[in-house]
Amino acid sequence: MSMTKEEAIAFGQEEAKKFFKSHPEYRPSEEMGRVIGDWLKRHNAVFSADNLEKAWASLTRPVSADEFVSNIMAAGVKVE
Repeated sequence: MSMTKEEAIAFGQEEAKKFFKSHPEYRPSEEMGRVIGDWLKRHNAVFSADNLEKAWASLTRPVSADEFVSNIMAAGVKVE
């Protein structure tokens, strides 16, 4: 299925609205948009309400201290 740029923008806006409606706690920001966009890229996922849901669930799930440190180190953050 091929879309024009205008159709893709309209589709993306509708998918985002679906996600926002189901997550009133979500506060859009440039940083969070980048984080979710990075998640979608890493998982080779198209922009859709379902994939936004998967990204949000993955990014907001509780993690152990060990997993947190492991994720930080994998991201290349210097730990002293």
